[in-house]
Amino acid sequence: MGDTVMNSSVDLATVQGVTGVTGAVRTIASGDVRDQVLTRDGASLLVSTTDGVVTRYDLASGSETGAWKVGNSLGGMATSADGRYLYATELLPVTTVETSSSFYRQGNVAELDRLDLQTGEVTRFDLTIGDYSSSTVFRDVAVTATGQLLLSTSLTGGYSGSSAIYLFDPQTGNLSRQNSSYYFGALAGTPDGQSIVIAELGLSSANLSLFTAGRGVTANREIYADNTSGQNTGGAIAISTDGSWVAQSVSRGGPDVIVLNRALKLEVSLAQIAPQALVGDGITGLAFSNDGARLYVLNSDADQVFMISTRDWLIESVVTVGAIDLALPNFNRALGYSKSLYADQLLVSADGRYLTVQGDDGVQAIDLTQTTGTPVLTALTLPDRLVIGVDGGNLSITAGAIDTGAAVQSVVLTLDSVLETTSGNVTEIRFDAARDAFDDTFSATNLALTGAAGGIYTVTSATVTDTAGHSVTYGAAALDALLGDRSFEVVGQIDLTTRGDTYTNTRDITVTVRGLAGDDTLYAGPGTVTLDGGQGDDDLFQGSGATTFIGGAGDDVAVLNGNARDYYVIGGRYVAYPSGYEPLTLLARNGSGTQVIGGDIERVRFADGTFLSASGDLLLGDQSQPGSVIGDYTLNAPASGTVIFNGGAGDNRVILPGDVSDYELGRLQRVTYGAAQAGSFALTHHDGSASYSFDQSVDTIQFADGRYLALRDLPAYVAGSAALDQGGNQDDLLYQSKPAGYEVFDGARGQDDLYLNGNVSDYTVRTIIGQSDPDAIRIDGIELVSTNGSGALLIDDSVEAVHFQNGQYLSFRDVAAYVAAAPKTDAVLHVIREGIATDNLTVGVAGTAAADDTLLLDRNALDYTLSRGFDGEFVLARDGGRISVSQTIDAIQFGNGQFLSLEDVPAYVRGNATFTRGTSLDDVLVVSRSGSQYMNGGAGDDDLFLNGNVRDYTLQTTRVQSPNYDQMIDGYGLFATNGSGNIYIDRSVETVHFQNGQTLAFEDLPAFFG
Repeated sequence: MGDTVMNSSVDLATVQGVTGVTGAVRTIASGDVRDQVLTRDGASLLVSTTDGVVTRYDLASGSETGAWKVGNSLGGMATSADGRYLYATELLPVTTVETSSSFYRQGNVAELDRLDLQTGEVTRFDLTIGDYSSSTVFRDVAVTATGQLLLSTSLTGGYSGSSAIYLFDPQTGNLSRQNSSYYFGALAGTPDGQSIVIAELGLSSANLSLFTAGRGVTANREIYADNTSGQNTGGAIAISTDGSWVAQSVSRGGPDVIVLNRALKLEVSLAQIAPQALVGDGITGLAFSNDGARLYVLNSDADQVFMISTRDWLIESVVTVGAIDLALPNFNRALGYSKSLYADQLLVSADGRYLTVQGDDGVQAIDLTQTTGTPVLTALTLPDRLVIGVDGGNLSITAGAIDTGAAVQSVVLTLDSVLETTSGNVTEIRFDAARDAFDDTFSATNLALTGAAGGIYTVTSATVTDTAGHSVTYGAAALDALLGDRSFEVVGQIDLTTRGDTYTNTRDITVTVRGLAGDDTLYAGPGTVTLDGGQGDDDLFQGSGATTFIGGAGDDVAVLNGNARDYYVIGGRYVAYPSGYEPLTLLARNGSGTQVIGGDIERVRFADGTFLSASGDLLLGDQSQPGSVIGDYTLNAPASGTVIFNGGAGDNRVILPGDVSDYELGRLQRVTYGAAQAGSFALTHHDGSASYSFDQSVDTIQFADGRYLALRDLPAYVAGSAALDQGGNQDDLLYQSKPAGYEVFDGARGQDDLYLNGNVSDYTVRTIIGQSDPDAIRIDGIELVSTNGSGALLIDDSVEAVHFQNGQYLSFRDVAAYVAAAPKTDAVLHVIREGIATDNLTVGVAGTAAADDTLLLDRNALDYTLSRGFDGEFVLARDGGRISVSQTIDAIQFGNGQFLSLEDVPAYVRGNATFTRGTSLDDVLVVSRSGSQYMNGGAGDDDLFLNGNVRDYTLQTTRVQSPNYDQMIDGYGLFATNGSGNIYIDRSVETVHFQNGQTLAFEDLPAFFG
């Protein structure tokens, strides 16, 4: 060890960036490397190997300056603020002390080692911890600004699960467990130790947390936030010197490196700006320069380090490495992610001169001051539009390039389509030194075009090569940053036709055919074609592929190959495009292509001669409406089949066969095609003979018995928010659509009637005071609470009458006589109905500090798993869905009538003694895993749920004060046999439930004690 091996074959690979840099790359250390850390002065590198040896190397010379046997199997390392000490975790467990449980071991001893870099003395700290593990060890270490050490732990021996984070003071020997638990936590901190990122390894949710010295965890990134996933593989995370940026390697439908702010919110995605740095799937290291100007990205698949500017997040340069094995080991639970997974794979020296790159079998150092030049594209100018026959057919493009180390040899532009020139068909436009003059600028002005297809041509890449053989390829993102617009338009001779001329596209390409003047007849032909009639009265004919029709000025007709019934119709209102409405989209039922009707098309003509008119505002599915229907319309629906209705503008009414009782009312999923939307409502006949769907622009659905449904004002329902059945300006009939849970009704204007499935005796009536939040659903009226606990109906006083199944009705003028209980004037109800958009939706519910907030849920308490989030919120999880409930919510009411009281538990998340008080209703009370708890159920029939079993506690009578001395607990105490905490339970709690299903009824306890 210690010999410096020069890497003599460092070549600059072609990169889609801005510049390239070849640095002096040397292999510093070889062997089975575990972790690396730079000394505080940046002059030396400390490398640990799997045999427990730490070796120090001088970065400038590469020579070995010291080696020490520190431990047996070292984990993560960190140096003290003064640079004297090196701290290293030990991955081999020391001892364990068994308790009655086969899995929980209290008294587990974990080892931390300290190396004095001046004397070579090694100090071993054997620290007693208690964790869920057969053998829990310290995994990674970071030095905080307070001088304490932040220690992550991991489970070894093949076990998986979360383990604790600890703070250790090496001066006092004090070790304190922090609240949060993490799964194989890797640590990356700022040089001053003020901020430390905690990354959980091995979890697909890509969890991150931010620890602030003296404060604890101050930010958490929600799991799968911004569609991110990935196991933080390789511990590829980094934090900038001032803590303002955090970088993380993730997957977002493909490899990505995301940059987050201090709150761990997404700011930048490199996949969107510099995807060339992410080729493959091997981002194993990240680091910020000390001045924050660059982000370094280690791509082990490409054997390259990409240097990215934090000003615009574009690639500035690249260094090729790879004499060592940069690939990291796969997940190995038995090793506890022990190899090369400590957020240290890429480090920057204090003076910014060196990068050190860690692989599986060695470490390389890169001297960034030893660089050579590469070619740089400085300018590229494209014409906006070239008209053949007017501009002489010559395409003029100007390009500029420089190179500080060698002469520019060539610039090659690659196009997305074949361009017809006098020299033949080309997909590349080339500038080279043999033909073009260049002193930072060279141009070619005589590229003659002939017969080129009209359309938009786009430059997809530009490659610059110098005489030394270095080349750089600019991709789409880099060209967009340089040019803004990298496309130009070629207009064919057809664009200048006079009245009656015809043009047919024969090429199977993506192209736009335009008619700028006169009455044109344009045929789309094969490929994906846009027909733009321009001025004049134009006939635009569908091709064999996908066609988009734009009429322009004049009376324009889109002519389709099939009849109306040959197409599925997707959304939009078929009216003039400039007026802001959505285009019409027709999907061929045989799958042959998509036709988009927009942009001032006055009529759509089908093969059988029938047509749709823009003035009709009418869109039909399985039936066609020939001719023009202007303004308001009434349409009789067919007796069977599947029909889609879109009303557009005007007052539109559809009459269905049969009565209301013949149909089931539902909502279709939101279907998006471009900007279009279809299928807001669905009425399905009970015998399956007919299914009708209606866009919201259909104002009224009328039935044979004279009843009707008003559908105009329901956007919230479609968007998947809480169900709000809302009427319009007319007299509305509203119907209960679900047998259980919660439903909200608002009649708006008019005389409105609501029809319910049950009778008066099935409900208890309470009044509702609406909340003032303008973004929330405001209901001032009554709540009908089901006596069987199945849910409640929230009815605004804009509904004039409520009709029950037995013929009785409730008028809002008479509500005062019926009301059983009225809430406070500052009471607020929050409603979540699951299943409208998706059962896997993650939602957050925040209340108001001053109000009495109740969250209403469709389902029952037993349908959810209850836990606590990082910021003290409650988390209700079910089937992959999560509901995060803020501490400002005072109670949760479930579909069966049970209540979960939340108002007095903020101390729970801080680990202090907690007092939980129930309401006057039937409450569900939940306690934490450890710490002393004080429980008072209040009135009602209350249930307390514990994490342990009967044998885990000793039962005694007790009479104690709550932590705030505002409540006397007169009842019983459950004292944990492992000393983790005591639970003081008032007699107002009727039943205690244990984890194994056993229960303890308090009404039987007096006899138990005699």
